[in-house]
Amino acid sequence: MKANNTFIPESAAIHTPVHPSVFTILILPLGIMGGYVTVTLAWLYAKEGISVEKIAALVAAILIPQIFRFIWSPLLDSTLSLKKWYLIANMVSALGILATGIPPIKESSLPHLTFIVIFSNFTVTFLSMATEGLMAHDVPDELKGRAAGFYQAGNLGGAGLGGGAGLWLAQRLPGEWMVGAILAFTSLLCCAGLYFLKEPKSTIRELRMSNTYRNLFKDVWCTLKTKVGFATVSLA
Repeated sequence: MKANNTFIPESAAIHTPVHPSVFTILILPLGIMGGYVTVTLAWLYAKEGISVEKIAALVAAILIPQIFRFIWSPLLDSTLSLKKWYLIANMVSALGILATGIPPIKESSLPHLTFIVIFSNFTVTFLSMATEGLMAHDVPDELKGRAAGFYQAGNLGGAGLGGGAGLWLAQRLPGEWMVGAILAFTSLLCCAGLYFLKEPKSTIRELRMSNTYRNLFKDVWCTLKTKVGFATVSLA
């Protein structure tokens, strides 16, 4: 009986899709950042007698990068890989969480804290966009709905960690910086989720940056010309 020695090229190998729950892990740092600022930090500063108006301004600062992130989103497609962007964004945003616990809890610290919060949330937008890009490329169409659900669960779960667990720790630990350190370390652990994903090959990147952006805008225009694409952009 002759053995079957049929050669199957590597490019034809079947790629096993990742379980959608991976995106719950990857997006946790986004929720942790939001929950930590809106609940834990807000409680710490309210406990010291800081006015509600000033705390509300600090909380509102986390929304600024989210509103304008479409401006810098093309950087993810035109420069580094999505996994590298995720790693960089996670490390910098984790440092941001750690840094928020360093200034003393008093009113004079709010300007510096607001800057840290805005910069950290600016950085974490790259993490969320990298996660969304990996989800778009490495999840088959029939699993995209489940992946989106796990993504939202991770965002909400992260808010629970940053807010609920953060508040619980703040009430028990002797130093405020310890809370930020624990949450920052937790965020860094989420990088492990990248192991289960493959890096998508860029279809627009070229040696010349001008050509890359030309391809990028061409893709955007092709999306806008479709009914689904136009509706999605309008809703966003």
